[in-house]
Amino acid sequence: MAFCKNCGKELPENGVCECGATATPVEEVKEVKEETVKAAETVATNVSDTVSANTAPSTAGGLDVKMLAIIGGAAVIGLIIIIALFSVLFGGGYKKPVEKYFKSIQKADMDKYISVFPEEFAEGIEDEIDDDYDGDFEDYLDDEYLDALEEDYGRNIKFKVKFEEKDEVKNRDIKFFEEMADADISKAYEVEFTLTVKGKKDDDELDFVAYVGKVDGEGWKLLMPPYEKGDIDIMDALGGFDLDDFDY
Repeated sequence: MAFCKNCGKELPENGVCECGATATPVEEVKEVKEETVKAAETVATNVSDTVSANTAPSTAGGLDVKMLAIIGGAAVIGLIIIIALFSVLFGGGYKKPVEKYFKSIQKADMDKYISVFPEEFAEGIEDEIDDDYDGDFEDYLDDEYLDALEEDYGRNIKFKVKFEEKDEVKNRDIKFFEEMADADISKAYEVEFTLTVKGKKDDDELDFVAYVGKVDGEGWKLLMPPYEKGDIDIMDALGGFDLDDFDY
């Protein structure tokens, strides 16, 4: 036989005393339930208001598809920007001197032209322009490039470079360029590209080769002027070059 621990009465068969100290009023249970529901509704309303303030509601299982799309789109754009930055900073530096070289010829910009070569090499070119052309860069360009190009393609020559492929130059071959440029080179590429030449009379696509190197303290530079593919193979001819034969 069991007794209620609160009032001392014998407990009925169901084991629950009906005294006020033991029983939980139905109203109290109902009140607790209602408070819990209201709290849940409040949280849901706050979340809904926050989402609605930014995007229109959707009906896809209670998820805001538009917001997810915006967040996803922003993430993709951010990733593209990061990849582009890494590409520019770390992946495409070797292309810059090639593009700059042809742009400087097209615009007759002597400072830009000289800047694409290693310092020692550039000084040799500058001395040649001063000594042989009285410092007239346009005369130098006409003699070196434009007269022949204008004869074939007409005036107002324009260039467009499309890079095709690159091969890393071996360390033993880099030493040739280091001696020629009187500089330390940490890495070098043989770069093949298509050069589109367009003038008033005609245009053409030519296969060109350039040697570019990462010169210590200077960055990516042209190690020699680009040349049309097939004219000469520098790597095959390394053994036959005498550096004293170079003007630069």
